[in-house]
Amino acid sequence: IDKAKENAEKNLQNAKELFESYLNGIFANPGEDWEECKLNDYVKFIDYRGRTPKKTETGIRLITAKNIKKGYLQRKPEEFIATDNYESWMTRGIPEKGDILFTTEAPLANVAQLDTAEKIAFAQRTIIFQPNSKYFNQTFLKYLLLSNPIQVKILDKGTGATVKGIKSRLLKKISISFPNITEQKQIVTKLDALSAETKRLEKIYQQKIADV
Repeated sequence: IDKAKENAEKNLQNAKELFESYLNGIFANPGEDWEECKLNDYVKFIDYRGRTPKKTETGIRLITAKNIKKGYLQRKPEEFIATDNYESWMTRGIPEKGDILFTTEAPLANVAQLDTAEKIAFAQRTIIFQPNSKYFNQTFLKYLLLSNPIQVKILDKGTGATVKGIKSRLLKKISISFPNITEQKQIVTKLDALSAETKRLEKIYQQKIADV
């Protein structure tokens, strides 16, 4: 039983590492024709840091840094603001489905993609990235920001003794490289397929561990 559990846990870890290895390989070895720029050259920042809204039992769903994980949005904890307060609260910019969400501290550099077109409010240590569609595929930008080469650049700019965070002006100057839109879409198709297969394998191995 112990051996079976050990093997399942090892297979689970291998599945995760396979995806991460492929992801990091793409962005660690950019093509010669890839363009280099600063993050804010073609990406609009909508910054809701430092604002704490009045929360209610129901209403418009509120997303904070606690909901943004590595590569996905977590539903819990579920928090809300009053529907009547939405327009007055979201004065810095309105997010759209597909936008990239980024945490600036506690934790730093978690990245997810907004997966709904419903009205969503933001607050507390979150920045929304809206890439210029002429230069960036939204999902490509998500993967780029999740890749180890870019994560290392961001974390290196982080400051703070107990809780590491990054200043917006430093984040905007992070250097990134990217290919043309057609190649970006091809990369996204491959990464999406590998990500789906990885999640399928994770589910299998997690179930095996639970069964054991």
